[in-house]
Amino acid sequence: MEKPVISIIIPCFNSEKTIVKTIESVSNQKGIINSDYEILAINDGSTDATLKVLNRLKNKLNGINLRVMSLTKNSGVSFARNYGIKYANGKWVQFLDSDDLLNLNALKEIIRDSKQLGDCDLITYSYYAKNSKKRDYSSNRFSNHFFCKLELLKLFLSKKIDFHISALVIKREFLLSKNIQFEPNKKVAEDLQFLIRCLYHIQKSYYKNFHVFTYQVFNSTAMAGYQVFTAEMSRSIAELYKFFSKINNEEIKEYLDFYLVNFYVYNLRNLLKSKSYSLDSIRILIKYFFILKIKIENINNKRFLFLRAIQLMPVLCLLHLYIWRKNFVN
Repeated sequence: MEKPVISIIIPCFNSEKTIVKTIESVSNQKGIINSDYEILAINDGSTDATLKVLNRLKNKLNGINLRVMSLTKNSGVSFARNYGIKYANGKWVQFLDSDDLLNLNALKEIIRDSKQLGDCDLITYSYYAKNSKKRDYSSNRFSNHFFCKLELLKLFLSKKIDFHISALVIKREFLLSKNIQFEPNKKVAEDLQFLIRCLYHIQKSYYKNFHVFTYQVFNSTAMAGYQVFTAEMSRSIAELYKFFSKINNEEIKEYLDFYLVNFYVYNLRNLLKSKSYSLDSIRILIKYFFILKIKIENINNKRFLFLRAIQLMPVLCLLHLYIWRKNFVN
């Protein structure tokens, strides 16, 4: 039996209310041959009716290659995605979250591109984010374009292009040969290191200005803002700092520093917008402010970063005062 062109991997945890729409956004696609794709729905130890919903949908979608796989315990989205990569049959893989919606004609476009762009390791598309309470967002910034080696990574690190994990189509053999996986047990920015590893190792990639999916932004998602800023969130800065420190490549060193400083500012903004936060998270942010201050000084294109750092100084002073009062006054 001929293997499918693409495997669409969908981790599901307590997704009984959203998973049907997500899978049907794939199965209802027109102009494609069913054998060209498979759907891997991975039940990640759900405690609701997700597994029953998936099995019911599998029986309903006669002729659609929907594989329902179930983990005995909740292991996290990263573990579930790695599990999907391991057991996928497709030449290419795409990841969807259990509340994502594949746009009309997207799969037809993806399969056609996957067949025509066999010399690429990765194809990335634009996407659309929809939020009923905020302005909708469209990610397209470039026209269709080929990129070689580190070109796409440089654009991403310098914040000139935006990616979403669900808008990437990646060769499965590329991931296996480079041993690229998602980091298990991560709950914050679990996609980031995976994405950077991919962009670092690719030889050739293609960007297409075609919206393949709609990212549903709910109040509980990170894009809608954190209600509680935890120490784990601030530790993501330390993890990214250590990860970048292992990349010994002078060609992209400044790009890595630039991205790291922006990532710090992003986390600090989330802290300030949150309704509560831990003392440890503030300590970590203060520590890495002074570490990253050195990074700013070494970036040639630093005017923007320096101004942002100066704007943050009053905030850091207030955080210092908060810690002092917490430790010595109370």
